[in-house]
Amino acid sequence: MTTSQNPRSEAPAPIGSFEFERCVFKDSLSSTWRCLDRATGVHVDLRLLPEWVSLDELRAWVANIEPMTHRSLLRTLSLAEEGGRAAVVSDATDGETLFQRRARRPRRFFEISEIKPWIKMLAEMLAHLHEHGLAHGAVHGGNVFVEGAELKLADLAVSRMIRPRKDENRMLPLPPPAMSPQALAGEPVVAADDIYGLASLVYDLLTGKPVFHSGDVTEQIRAVTPPGVSERRKQFGIEAAPVPEVWEKWIAASLSKDPAKRPPLQHLIEMVGGSPIAAGTSSPGASSSPLPAPAKAPGKPMLSVNQWIMAAAAMIALGFSATIYSQRIIPRLEFQKALDGAFLSASNFDEETVTDHQAAIAKWDAMLTEWQPRLAREHPEFEPVLARARVQRQARLDQQQMDEKTAKADALARLDARLKKARADYEVVRLDTVMRPGDREKLVKEWSDFLNNHDVEFEGKPMSDVMGVEIGDAKSQRDGLSKILADEKALIEATIVKTDAEVARLRQLTSDASLPSAGKITQTEALLDQMASMPRLVLITPQIEDLRKSAESLLAQLKVQAEKETPKEPLALKELFASSACKDFSETGCKHILQAAQVALKELKLYEGRPDGGTGKETHEAIIAFQKEKSLVPNAALDDKTLAALGLAELKDDTTPMPQLASTGSRGSSSRKKIKPEEKGFGGKAMDGVKNIGKSIGGFFSGKK
Repeated sequence: MTTSQNPRSEAPAPIGSFEFERCVFKDSLSSTWRCLDRATGVHVDLRLLPEWVSLDELRAWVANIEPMTHRSLLRTLSLAEEGGRAAVVSDATDGETLFQRRARRPRRFFEISEIKPWIKMLAEMLAHLHEHGLAHGAVHGGNVFVEGAELKLADLAVSRMIRPRKDENRMLPLPPPAMSPQALAGEPVVAADDIYGLASLVYDLLTGKPVFHSGDVTEQIRAVTPPGVSERRKQFGIEAAPVPEVWEKWIAASLSKDPAKRPPLQHLIEMVGGSPIAAGTSSPGASSSPLPAPAKAPGKPMLSVNQWIMAAAAMIALGFSATIYSQRIIPRLEFQKALDGAFLSASNFDEETVTDHQAAIAKWDAMLTEWQPRLAREHPEFEPVLARARVQRQARLDQQQMDEKTAKADALARLDARLKKARADYEVVRLDTVMRPGDREKLVKEWSDFLNNHDVEFEGKPMSDVMGVEIGDAKSQRDGLSKILADEKALIEATIVKTDAEVARLRQLTSDASLPSAGKITQTEALLDQMASMPRLVLITPQIEDLRKSAESLLAQLKVQAEKETPKEPLALKELFASSACKDFSETGCKHILQAAQVALKELKLYEGRPDGGTGKETHEAIIAFQKEKSLVPNAALDDKTLAALGLAELKDDTTPMPQLASTGSRGSSSRKKIKPEEKGFGGKAMDGVKNIGKSIGGFFSGKK
């Protein structure tokens, strides 16, 4: 479509799931917008409709034509409605219209050979519609889009909704020259209107202007018969290949004011699909029969001398004329016939060879090379024939250059669109990589999909030639993430094997009834601590999760077993530290640590005895109570975990003698204050006296003073 680029700020509000991006076409009826269907992610074209269009009629019509498809028909997809607004949804096309293609040509018109494939496609498509009881009603050059070697006719959905009505005064929705007299009168759409519109389009393309292009066009459409294409070309001073008579007749008949006189499309299809019709060149020829001899009149005498002389002169003159005719006129006629045949052969080849410009030019060059010297030597008067051949050759050369320029521009446009799509896809995956770096499997797939779609050849050239940076980065990202995934997989597999073996070893260890549960619990807890520090990607694997649950279940069983194995009697000093880091300390060092533990337990109100570093039942019960309170193994021993829970760390083997602590003191200091004699009361002094008497009696019986 046309490349109208309206800013997004001017775009209409979305209709349903369709978001307007840019205006691609405008005419007197409405505008067409390129839209993104958010529901499918596909770009489509939306033809906005004026308010006066009957939506009830339009809904019924769109539902009727939705199944209609043809390679030369722009497919109608649906009808979008919201808030009183309506738009026809069709496939998106970025082609240019026939009128735009014509405007880019230096000569502003086409030859029959150039438009014949287009007309054939349009005729077959319209015949297809007519066979299904449908008529388009809006055939004109601004409505036919060129997509490479194909054509697409648009607006089937709205063609019958945009006819002027007799009771309304509004602007004509179609270019008037493309409208038949019946269309101008507002009559219903019929197949004859399509034939008229197609003939009007052919006339326009061949002459460079519409059938009626000045003055009161609508009145001329109703009442004036236009001149033929050849006559119009003469009026415009166009030098071009002659238009075959069969084309002139078809155009004239199809532009008839009476729709009944317009020929069916099958005639046109046969005309463009069959062999070109060429008018032969007729030339008179001399009679080969000898002249009859004069007969004698019965009863008459022989000819006189003068008569014989005159007869002889006539015979001589006749013989001379026959000689001149046979030696000059006949060769000239034969030369003209051969030259016309060569021109016609090259012209027919030109018409038939639509896309191979080089072959057509070579055909004209061969004809000119062969006939230019002969014409100069024999019959220079036929130079106009070669002049026409040169015009045709130059026209084909101009078309080749224009097509090459157009093809180059189209290729650049296609490449630009391809690059935009590829770079947009690259940016999406790059942002995903930044936002979700941990989702490696998904990112590897996204980068792989990007490379599968874009690290390919486009129109014979590798895409990496024009976007090597993006493709190189995509490969690096994919390969790097793939390696990380492979390393992670190897780590997970190795961790699973190692953890499974450790859990199996613990199960076997647990089954050994001769070993205490405390050591088994320590090893099981160590394994669980190790598993807790594993990377999350390892920890969340089902196998590791199952092994963790198995270890936790084993730990619970061991703790129950440890409860049963709790010593009933106090442990000896060395047994208290048998499973701790200070197991090799001296006896004095162990007593210092035990004394510190007793002080800590006393502060926690779990121990009421004297912190003297000695073992005993009270110390035994305090340790067990503390271990149960802290969910430790109740083994009555001062192992590393119990010591750590008591706040005793960085222990040293202290060999200094044990301090003497007061009975009620704490951490080796006496809590009982010594009372001076002068501070005692009467009761206190009396008790001292009793004590002294007791001592004296005791000394008496013992013999001590």
